[in-house]
Amino acid sequence: MEEGLQAMKPVVLFPSGYRSEKVLSDPIRKRLRHGGRIDVISYDLSPGDYFEGYKETVGKIAAYSPDFAILCADRTEMAGAAAACFNHGVPFAHIYAGIANNIGTTDDVNRHVMTLQSTIQFCEGNRASSLVYDIRRRVGLPIDKCFVVGITHMDDVTIEPWDIPKKPFDIVAYNPPATHLRNVLQREIIEEEWDTIMYYTKDTKNVLAVFPAPDRGDSLIREMLDVMSSRGWKVFSSLPREQYFYALQNCERFISNSSATYYEAPSLMKNPSNIIKIGLRNSDRDEGPFKTGASDKIAKLMENFVCIPKNGNLVGNVL
Repeated sequence: MEEGLQAMKPVVLFPSGYRSEKVLSDPIRKRLRHGGRIDVISYDLSPGDYFEGYKETVGKIAAYSPDFAILCADRTEMAGAAAACFNHGVPFAHIYAGIANNIGTTDDVNRHVMTLQSTIQFCEGNRASSLVYDIRRRVGLPIDKCFVVGITHMDDVTIEPWDIPKKPFDIVAYNPPATHLRNVLQREIIEEEWDTIMYYTKDTKNVLAVFPAPDRGDSLIREMLDVMSSRGWKVFSSLPREQYFYALQNCERFISNSSATYYEAPSLMKNPSNIIKIGLRNSDRDEGPFKTGASDKIAKLMENFVCIPKNGNLVGNVL
């Protein structure tokens, strides 16, 4: 190398999508930037839009000629980004690969498609890694870069007190149950599961509710929440993570079909037996317990992979 010239840092795309994914991936971005060995290109994807996620990522590929990408979870927009990377020859790591579920949403299929397209797979636990091994082995793909790292959900957690409802109060966080269903059946299931929520909250004076994820069927749930807001529920379009965690710490019950019923709520609630799981979405997941601190492990593995000569030797026992 000529004197005065420095080796360029590897360029890694690291998109973020909907709020539920962003809070999982932000601690990893923070560590990679702090490490300074990788040029991290962060950008936002349009939530719930596969085609925009594809186009946005193609644009970044054209602009930056990345060496690698890091994609988290399984939302529709992230599946579009994964397809763009795969079809344009950009290898990527898939975070939260192999989570088992009942195939209740399109995310549950997108997740496994992304795992097939990926080069590295980071898993929350042994059940997830076993599923990754199975699906990749069946189609003849390598399985030597699948790692059990735990979860990032509780990394860099801060909790911010705020004016929560008067105790005791319940939290309702309800999302469309199964986005691959026909519209009529989707509506029927939403109405049935909403009746269950109404049953649990019929004698509850104080309820805090959060708008659903932007999946097909969310408009009906928003209408239902508008009605309940007029009847006294405190309804939020969104809550900062710090405030949401404070509410979970102080609520009486958590009524939800969110993945938070498996991750954040069991860690934060005073009485996890008061987690009430609703319906199809996110049912049959691994209950854990999961190891925390995955952000440090993922960042170290990614630095080793993209910064070592010969395109990625996973070096060091960091798990």
